[in-house]
Amino acid sequence: MGSLIVRERIPAFIVTLGGLLIFRGLFWHTTGMRTVEISIGGQNNLYKLLNAYRVPATAGLLLATLAVTVLVWLRLRNDARRQAHGFSTDDTELRFLKLFIAGQVIFLFVLVANLANGIPLPALIFATVAVGIHILTRHTPFGRHLYAIGGNEEAAVISGIPVKRVTITAFMILGGIVGLTGLVLTSNTGSSNTKAGELWELDAIAACVIGGVSLRGGRGNVLGVLFGALIIAVLINGMNLLAVSTANQYLARGVVLIAAVWMDVRMKRS
Repeated sequence: MGSLIVRERIPAFIVTLGGLLIFRGLFWHTTGMRTVEISIGGQNNLYKLLNAYRVPATAGLLLATLAVTVLVWLRLRNDARRQAHGFSTDDTELRFLKLFIAGQVIFLFVLVANLANGIPLPALIFATVAVGIHILTRHTPFGRHLYAIGGNEEAAVISGIPVKRVTITAFMILGGIVGLTGLVLTSNTGSSNTKAGELWELDAIAACVIGGVSLRGGRGNVLGVLFGALIIAVLINGMNLLAVSTANQYLARGVVLIAAVWMDVRMKRS
């Protein structure tokens, strides 16, 4: 799909939409339009374990400590590089406050999870992907190339950035993440059915835009997307708890999507 977009210059939206229809059709052919259980007779297997496994309390605290240590190291390393090139950085108090709050959130999550038999494996996978993408986009040349291409593709080409290779790689990474998401979703629901993940692509767009990602590229970060996804998840879960009808849920999600894109357009103008 990345090659079609980059080499054949087909609009990304059309290729993505066509790929959605193709893969959904292949999925329906594979399952025969049936609901397929992940285990026969309720027997345990690795697929079922993906959702049921919990990280032990001690291991969870060690992972939290490691995560905070890496976070502090990355922040100090990034600030040192910015200072070396003459760019401004946060003062010591503000830097400490941000790191302290981030560390508190991480340890609080682990402590709460330990009260419920430990960190769920899907949460650990989610955190690993989020941290990995944050490091990739914020602390590597590949990430800087992505932002440059999103901001101005022609300028990126003139600057010597391998636009085609970077763009194709970005689509490959996204495909891998979506595949991993499908595995976790199927494990969580206990079966694979034709309604799995339906309209999630629209929720993903809304979450990204609410989180500060520009549809035109060049702006956005992982933390903002996480907050946007949290807002969408709370909205959908809240409507389900309030027994809001499916029709009204579609109305609300449509309004949120349009409002999110409208905010992106307004921010771009300003």
